[in-house]
Amino acid sequence: MNTFLFIHGGMQGGWCWSRLLPLLEGEGRQMIAPCLFGLGTKAHFHAPTLNLSTHIQGIVNIIDKDSLQNVILVGHSYGGMVATGAAAQRPDAIKHTIYLDAVLAEPGQSMATAILPEIWEGLHKKALHLGEGWQVPAMTTKDYGLEADVDKAFIQNQSTPQSIASFIEPLYYDLDLHEKIPSLYIHCQKSTFLSNMEDRSKNMRIDFQTINAGHFVMIEAPDLLASYLKKYKK
Repeated sequence: MNTFLFIHGGMQGGWCWSRLLPLLEGEGRQMIAPCLFGLGTKAHFHAPTLNLSTHIQGIVNIIDKDSLQNVILVGHSYGGMVATGAAAQRPDAIKHTIYLDAVLAEPGQSMATAILPEIWEGLHKKALHLGEGWQVPAMTTKDYGLEADVDKAFIQNQSTPQSIASFIEPLYYDLDLHEKIPSLYIHCQKSTFLSNMEDRSKNMRIDFQTINAGHFVMIEAPDLLASYLKKYKK
């Protein structure tokens, strides 16, 4: 049985997958959509010291706790950093890694250095002016180009601040990881947030596909995303 392990993006939580999961039930799939430490239902752990390593270790602990095998990691946005780190630590347990409009970092890069400079500048300014310098505030209705009011409210009502330490910690791994573990990058065409990832994925020999949706495809178009993921059967 394949186990989908969904890793949410920055300032989000496992709640962001709630519209998608019911569409994937059955057909020999197990699904796990945790909140990373300091975010979502684990927001009470929020602290300046929480970093990328903290989040990677949280996913590794989930894999180890139940001795998971045939894991399909799905990392969205910042979650791509966590997915790569977890895959590097437990490669024998990972069957496939899917980067869903995600940050794809080269070894030694942090999210801050992997994304477009102007995007990082915006996040950094928010931390400096609205987050006491150490945290990026919760998302607002203006973030990431959401169109429907119900989707804007869904995200705004549940987003939580995130420690900037998780965005500036470098990620180290062996570049041949993507040769050992089959990987797929799904780019959301309506999003420009991570438009610099296509060339990087191709340089890393990661299969690159596009989906006609915005950055939060799991919220705005869960049926469309489910059709991509349903091919990963038992």
